[in-house]
Amino acid sequence: MKNLNDIEFTEAVTQRLDGYAESIDDDILTKLNAARASALLMRQQELEAQHRQLSKIREKLIESEVLPAAIESKLHKIRVQAVAKAATRRHPLHSFVSGVTSRLFGSGFGISHGLVTACLTIAVVGLFYSVRVGDGVNNNTEDMVIIASSEELELYENLDFYLWLADNEFLN
Repeated sequence: MKNLNDIEFTEAVTQRLDGYAESIDDDILTKLNAARASALLMRQQELEAQHRQLSKIREKLIESEVLPAAIESKLHKIRVQAVAKAATRRHPLHSFVSGVTSRLFGSGFGISHGLVTACLTIAVVGLFYSVRVGDGVNNNTEDMVIIASSEELELYENLDFYLWLADNEFLN
């Protein structure tokens, strides 16, 4: 932040210069305006010259990006070969599954991706449901104990009534 003395100094200088500007002769004012216009015109011409120079450089860069026909054709052949090579490659998992199935079922047996997907889906769903059913049985062990014991069944049948009495404080 500026010092207060700097701000006061700037304001004082501005006021003094404004006071002198009002008292300038018309001849001097005309010469100053002409010098200002000349300076602005020169700056505009410099900017236009820079713009033209940059445009020429840009055009040369664009022209230099164009490769000779021989290099373009070699690059095109290399691209085509790379795409063809990538298309013939198989996924390592596919090679493994094909090898296992040919050993198990013979070399004439080809396995499709759909069959592998179906088998994996069945396995995952089976595991999911076996875990869910196992969790449900473990949570109901207390209920199974109550149902299995015939002696305490009457107590559990009247449990709601005993809870109601406790809520209403009829029991001492």
